[in-house]
Amino acid sequence: MPRAVLLLALTELGQHAEVAAAVTVPAPADLTRSPYGLLHLRARGRHHLATGAPQRAADDFRTIGDRLTSWGIEAPGLLPWRADLSEALLRLGDRDTARQLAEEHLTRSPAPSSWSRTRAAQLLATTLPDTAPPRLTRAEAKVAGLAARGHTNREISAQLYITMSTVEQHLTRIYRKLGVARRDELGDAVPQARCSAASADSRIRRAASGSGTGRE
Repeated sequence: MPRAVLLLALTELGQHAEVAAAVTVPAPADLTRSPYGLLHLRARGRHHLATGAPQRAADDFRTIGDRLTSWGIEAPGLLPWRADLSEALLRLGDRDTARQLAEEHLTRSPAPSSWSRTRAAQLLATTLPDTAPPRLTRAEAKVAGLAARGHTNREISAQLYITMSTVEQHLTRIYRKLGVARRDELGDAVPQARCSAASADSRIRRAASGSGTGRE
């Protein structure tokens, strides 16, 4: 195990040449027959991921997952293969599976402050923007809410103590973010944006707290 841990550390430090020399040596036939052997496979996968070979990394992480599943073992602290595979698949463009794996890792990892939980939560957050509209800033939300309720630019300017020019700039960004073309479309778009943003936040918090049901 110490050798694999060293290789993981060297990868994090960017010493890829040294790691490459170690992981390209033919592996023992029984490499994947114990959790500690799988740790060496994880080190190779992390090296592939760090050096621009996400498909090779994904193959290694899948092998780890398949072997652990066949043994009926969960070891998210030692072998966080779901979080690792999520990261590889995200780089390969498979956002849906990456999101699912990140959620599963969060439901199975017992350590609230572990590196892999933190990374899985970050990966989960990265996969969500495609399914939710861009969020408004606090200032934009205030302007959008007033505009949606029928207030004029001058009235918004007076209520928020900002210039007319600032109101117009906010509205331009709001229209672009919410995908609307006219002021009278804000009434429907603003509540949806708030709901989607709240849903995304809730989903990340719920998964990070360990609630929900995973898949095997």
